Amino acid sequence: MGKFDKLIKENLRHLIRPFAERVGINLKNGRIVIIKDKLQHTIEREPDFLFKVEYDNPANNHIVQFDFQAQNDMSMPEKMLFYRCFIKFTYETRVRQIVFYLGNEPLTMENYITEPNLNYTYELYDIRMFTSASFLESDVPQEILLAILGDFEGNTPDTIMEKILNRLNTLVKRKKEFQKLAFQLHVLSGLRKLQSIFKQKINKMPLHFEIDIENDPFYLEGEEKGIEKGIEIGMVGKDYENVKHLLLNTRYSDDEIAFILNVKLSFIDEVRTKISNQNSQT
Repeated sequence: MGKFDKLIKENLRHLIRPFAERVGINLKNGRIVIIKDKLQHTIEREPDFLFKVEYDNPANNHIVQFDFQAQNDMSMPEKMLFYRCFIKFTYETRVRQIVFYLGNEPLTMENYITEPNLNYTYELYDIRMFTSASFLESDVPQEILLAILGDFEGNTPDTIMEKILNRLNTLVKRKKEFQKLAFQLHVLSGLRKLQSIFKQKINKMPLHFEIDIENDPFYLEGEEKGIEKGIEIGMVGKDYENVKHLLLNTRYSDDEIAFILNVKLSFIDEVRTKISNQNSQT
């Protein structure tokens, strides 16, 4: 999974209700039950997000699968059909599948398979079907970030970026939370090639607290900066060395290291244990 997909997945607990409402899932008389199980049947598969919508009348209950794509994937119909079969087999209930496309290139993926004896489809939404203004109206910071991916409706990227930062500055009162959201906005801006505009805007923002962009633990400055360059060069070698470097030389949390290097949290634990064992032997 790419870093953009991982960012979205990290924020999904905040986004699940807003996105469910955007695609017409009735939650007025229902409740969301998160499904954490992986789908195991010879081959292990893990969709981005599974949840069950339960109603007073159990006959209306169903499972919803959300998936987020930062690039066009021409094999997506086959993957989604695979998921559907496993979900249906595992939970024996109705299934609704929804893919959100976040990429910058025009949406070219298909959302159906039509073959002899097989007609299959799932829901596919380009994030630009939703306006940036609708994201900015939210009181959920993680949803506000998505305004950078929505339909600008004729506004300039500078204007949208400024509105996002102003809205976050008004809504978020804790410095650490704002720093993390700023880092995530920087990453999402990469999907629209707007990271330079982000840097310009945040450096000029009249924030209610100071942020040191150059040294911010949540902010990935650029290829010319040491930590980014170190990661880029290190990716040629083993993941172990990359994780070890970040554990020993930065203040990144395990979640942030996993996000930056695209490794599992269990692997980070293994590296930390190995470092500890090496230190105890010296």
